[in-house]
Amino acid sequence: MLAFDGNPMWAIPVRDALSRWVGPMRLFVFGRKEDRADAQAALRALARPTGLKLRLVLEQDVARDPPNAFIVADENLPAAFRGPLRGMLRNAFLGDEETVNEFIVTVIDRTLCWALPVWGDAGRTVLKAAVIGIDITQPTPEASACALHGLGAALGLMGPGAFLPASAFAPGTATRLSREDDRMLRVLYSRALHPGMRREEVLSAAQKALAFRPVAKKPQ
Repeated sequence: MLAFDGNPMWAIPVRDALSRWVGPMRLFVFGRKEDRADAQAALRALARPTGLKLRLVLEQDVARDPPNAFIVADENLPAAFRGPLRGMLRNAFLGDEETVNEFIVTVIDRTLCWALPVWGDAGRTVLKAAVIGIDITQPTPEASACALHGLGAALGLMGPGAFLPASAFAPGTATRLSREDDRMLRVLYSRALHPGMRREEVLSAAQKALAFRPVAKKPQ
């Protein structure tokens, strides 16, 4: 269930090339103290299986160490992105105002949490920035789960999880990675895969990496 691109409903075309995050993630959170705590917990969980440097940037450090990923936790996300934060979407969609408007109407207006990864190369395979929205009017468990779900999508897991038991990337309130989530992330960020690989190449490499090896039974 490794996704190769964003949802085509979000005006992002489907391609036949693997995308994943490259380089450290420096995350800044526009939100409450509890939203920052949720984000920090999600970063710790995702750093282990991916091996990526993921950390929270505090307000006093922004000028010295500019963030490249943002969580916006707000009770009125559509208004925030129509107004003061519209520039984030404009940058992500390369200044295409029509696509920005479409994203606000089709995604932000209708979704409790979402992630918009930003590609850093012409081939759209290197993920180097991200914008994540979380509607804080939803119950606390759902809002907490959104931090992990959104950051996972920003790292390249754009869609998987619905068919995996207890996945943190399926709809729900899971705030911890399942065993299957952990394995999926380790495969995505293993040396066997790299950005730009075609679907058939990824399928073959992932199947080998995930191959089930039965444990030998001890003699009775």
